[in-house]
Amino acid sequence: LYFRRDFDKLDRSAEEISSITHAHRECVLACQMASRLTALLADGFSKDDSLELLYQRFRTDSIAEDKLNRATRGEVYPGKIGYVFNTFGIALNSFLRAETFEDTVIWAIHFGGDTDTQATVAGAFAGAFWGIEQIPKKWKQKLNPVSGEEIEQKAEKLYKLSMV
Repeated sequence: LYFRRDFDKLDRSAEEISSITHAHRECVLACQMASRLTALLADGFSKDDSLELLYQRFRTDSIAEDKLNRATRGEVYPGKIGYVFNTFGIALNSFLRAETFEDTVIWAIHFGGDTDTQATVAGAFAGAFWGIEQIPKKWKQKLNPVSGEEIEQKAEKLYKLSMV
């Protein structure tokens, strides 16, 4: 969110962060796509407009465009649990087909595989789009009260910093 209005910095930051544990080019691309989508959604773009802007950014890269096409269709790569484009594709497809934050996360889990990571990425898209208010109260109540407050305060602070 911090670099959401500076896409060059956002892409560089996504690459640097991804490269700590996932330096392969496809991993970096998935991280950049997820970061950019989250930024667009947080800035109020619709699902369709955000997707179109993603295509515009990655259309000159045939590998990226192919991966994005597969992701929007929810295609997974059999036998590759934890593969970044499985995670990204499942998260994206879950978000695109859902009508609520809760449905997005549940869809991502129902695909099976690396469910915690898929739900986390899908939840980032859904949270950026629908906002914190749409996180089910029953889910928030499961958080340690101190942790929940800390998470909310840090998210709010990060958001405010990005507005500068």
